[in-house]
Amino acid sequence: PPDINLSSSNYIIKNKVIICPLSIIHNVGISVTNVILIERENSQYTSFIDFVKRTYKKGINRKVLEFLILSGAFDSFGYNHKTLMVNLDNIINYAELSDDNSLVKLEEPIIDNVKEYSDQELIEQEYNTFGFYLRNHPVTKYKNEKSLSTLNLEENIGKNITLTLEINNIKEIVTKRNDVMAFVRTSDEFGQIELVIFPDVYKKNNNLKIRDIIIIDGRVEKKMDNYSVVVSRIKRLED
Repeated sequence: PPDINLSSSNYIIKNKVIICPLSIIHNVGISVTNVILIERENSQYTSFIDFVKRTYKKGINRKVLEFLILSGAFDSFGYNHKTLMVNLDNIINYAELSDDNSLVKLEEPIIDNVKEYSDQELIEQEYNTFGFYLRNHPVTKYKNEKSLSTLNLEENIGKNITLTLEINNIKEIVTKRNDVMAFVRTSDEFGQIELVIFPDVYKKNNNLKIRDIIIIDGRVEKKMDNYSVVVSRIKRLED
C-alpha cells in the first residue's frame, strides 16, 4: 500500500516490493500528492499528528486525510485505521490552532486507541479507496479445494472448472425468443473473467447483485485473446 514517507506520484520498487503512489488514492490525485511531497522535502513526517500539522493549512482537507488513513498510508506510525479516524477531529483542531511562531505552545492531543474495523469493513474500505482490492479480496476466505482461479483459464480451455468470484457488473440481454440472459463481469484475487449465463441458468439465479460472492461451474472458452466461462451452475454465498 502507499506509505506517506516512501510513496511518490509514481510506482516505486524497493527491496523487491512495489510501493503504490499516493496519487492512485481516491480524492488525492496528483496536485495533492505534490503538496505532500514538497513538504516532505523539508523533512520526513514523524507522526500522523506531525503530518496533519504541517499540511492541513496547505490544502490537505478532512476528506483527503480520511482517504489517506483508509489507504494505509499512515500504517507505519503504529495506529490502526479506526483509531486515526476516531481521533481525526481533535487532531485537525490542534493543527488549525497551532502556530510554531506563537509564544504559547499547544500540547499535542493524546491519541486514544480503539479496536480496528472488522476484516470485512477493511476490505470494503480498501475497494472504495483504490477502486480495486490491493491486499485483500473478499473471495479468498471462501476458496475450497475444488476452486481454481482466473490464473488457470488458459490451461483449461474447453474444460469444466469451478471458480469462486465476486460480481463486479451485470449486463442483461433479451434474446430473440424474449428470454433473458446475462453477461456478468467478475473477479478474484488474480484477475477478471466474464461469465456467460444463458437463460435456462439465469432464470434460476436472476437475484444476483453486484458484490455478491458466487461459486460457479462452467466451461472455459477463448475468443481471440479474451476468455469467458459459460456457466452451468451458480451458488450464491452469504455471510
